[in-house]
Amino acid sequence: MMIGRPTGRANVEHVPSIVSWNVTSACNLHCPHCYLDAGRRRIDELSTAECLAVVDELAAAGTELLILTGGEPLLRKDLPALANRASKLGMSVVLGTTGTLIDRRRASVLKSSGVTAVGVSLDSLDAAKHDAFRGLPGAWRRAVAGIAACRDEGLDVLIHVTALRMNQQEIPALVQFAHEQGARVCQLFFLICTGRGEHLTDLSPEEYESLLVWVLEAQGRYPGMMVRARCAPYIGRLARQRSANLFWSAGCLAGTRYCRITPSGDVTPCPYLPTVVGNVRSDGFRAIWRSSPELVRLRAPRLGGKCGRCRFSQGDDPVCVGCRARALALTGDALAADPWCLYEPEQGPGAPGPETTDASPPREEPVGQVVLAWTDEAQARLGRVPSYMRGRVRQIAEAYARRQGLGEVTPCVLDVLRQWAPPAPRASGSGNRGVLPGCPASRRDSLDTSP
Repeated sequence: MMIGRPTGRANVEHVPSIVSWNVTSACNLHCPHCYLDAGRRRIDELSTAECLAVVDELAAAGTELLILTGGEPLLRKDLPALANRASKLGMSVVLGTTGTLIDRRRASVLKSSGVTAVGVSLDSLDAAKHDAFRGLPGAWRRAVAGIAACRDEGLDVLIHVTALRMNQQEIPALVQFAHEQGARVCQLFFLICTGRGEHLTDLSPEEYESLLVWVLEAQGRYPGMMVRARCAPYIGRLARQRSANLFWSAGCLAGTRYCRITPSGDVTPCPYLPTVVGNVRSDGFRAIWRSSPELVRLRAPRLGGKCGRCRFSQGDDPVCVGCRARALALTGDALAADPWCLYEPEQGPGAPGPETTDASPPREEPVGQVVLAWTDEAQARLGRVPSYMRGRVRQIAEAYARRQGLGEVTPCVLDVLRQWAPPAPRASGSGNRGVLPGCPASRRDSLDTSP
């Protein structure tokens, strides 16, 4: 197998900005694609005291977004205490749930505990099909009622849709339904055949790519709602090839900005990459994140096959390194070429990477850059961005300001970002797209505002 040169960001500091935590294996559903194989509570799940200690460690390590999921996290009685601790330590807390156990009272408790958003999974607009897939009669009705309860209590709603053979023709209608339900985000997850889903039939590479193209075309189509592709790193490459604007979706973050904690405290690079790199009980989270050999390899991976030769995988801030979980699931090697990517590289590892010009949509900066100062007005506007997106917006804004040679992030920079970004939840600021309201003419001239 041909091995490419090291790819990624080996010489910069990596921060676990996003952590997904399966707080319990207990679940009231039995979904065939569950990566955790959830059902019964494990006897070795972390205690409340242990969980609170982990929350403290995450805060010290720099985690900004904590996703509490399961199983069904609402089956854990101390969930409000965990959310409250994380929120008080400055983290944005998002709940990932089936939605079937949420009513107005429980939604109110979640909000008062510091949860900012709730993600609910929907697989079909056909209630019977959804219920059969989830293994519980009435699951669709209860999930939709849970969505309404969260919305009515002022919690942002994220609707999660897993792209499957059974629902691929329904995806546009499901996204439209999410918009009609007042969702702030509709996240389209692409199946990784692991856990209980190991024997499920995935979409073909051609179907996968066709659906990603649809996601690109859907950007900005649903005012007030973001449409994002998850576990779909190729979308960055497709956006570049099509000169399409892509703001809210991201490439593979496993081990570089993101990891997962299991109910018993094991740490893995992501939920779908089951390689255990340590346990918070015995090793401590920060020590695992800093020094795990497996995580270090993911930060400067020597990718095999065509991924190692691909121009989109090169540089300090690669557009796409493929899906490492899918590579492991299909080949047994997390650093092998991703078999589901249709792209055939035209350039070797020594060739220049994808062009980035001042007219390109902004991208995140490499981790480890010195944080730029923000003006008071810009900081106030950032505060009106939904908390679970704030870190990403901050990084993109600072990357763009540096590229323009600016010493601080100003409202003008945020106005430029608005030209590339589709309408975001609770977007702030005034003015039309393509206009920089309140931006001095001298500063406008120094900014490239061409989309």
